[in-house]
Amino acid sequence: MFLRRGHMPVAGMFVVLLASSCGGGGGSGNNQPNLPVSSCMSRATFGDSTTSDYILPFPVGESSEVLQAYCTTGSHIEQLAYDFIRPFGSEVSAVRDGEVMTVVSHHPDFTRNEIFNYINIRHDDGTTAFYAHLQQGSIVVAEGDFVFAGQMIGLNGSSGTPTACDASLVNPPRDQCAVLHFGVYATYPAVHGNDVAVNFRNADGILDARGGLVLFRVYTALSF
Repeated sequence: MFLRRGHMPVAGMFVVLLASSCGGGGGSGNNQPNLPVSSCMSRATFGDSTTSDYILPFPVGESSEVLQAYCTTGSHIEQLAYDFIRPFGSEVSAVRDGEVMTVVSHHPDFTRNEIFNYINIRHDDGTTAFYAHLQQGSIVVAEGDFVFAGQMIGLNGSSGTPTACDASLVNPPRDQCAVLHFGVYATYPAVHGNDVAVNFRNADGILDARGGLVLFRVYTALSF
């Protein structure tokens, strides 16, 4: 999914529209030198993953494959955002402490209509984390709530995308497979091109040359 220019927030809703999204820290193994080359990647500057403010957006001990990474082809070609393959109905957790700014939870799953459920959480430095494609009616936090890193905020779903995992090259498609779209933006609400690169201090898996997650690799969330 991607941010489109020229769209303004309506009634506090986040300025993001879906566009067919199907089609950290502590990493082990050798870094991967192959990185996308684009103006998008010029924004992808990471700090030390071991001291990152962020953890992976799923529970400790669970794993996920990266379906789309930063500045890759398709809908992420100009986005600093990840799509994580997750089981339908599995937990989504907050990547960092913050205040819940926007909750949208009423859209149906297994639809390809550019309408999806999402949460925006603003952190103490003004950045905002965006979690999208959540399961209808599954969000357990409300606007104005303060949440902590690792806290469950909702469940993975397929709102806005009916075939979340068909593009996987590592794992075979699974029944009722979901995708979690995750990105961080410098402000709230988001502005196109105002996304910021983050890595994760509890990601166990191979990292690229800048410390980011690698397309079609699997990562496990370690204790933090």
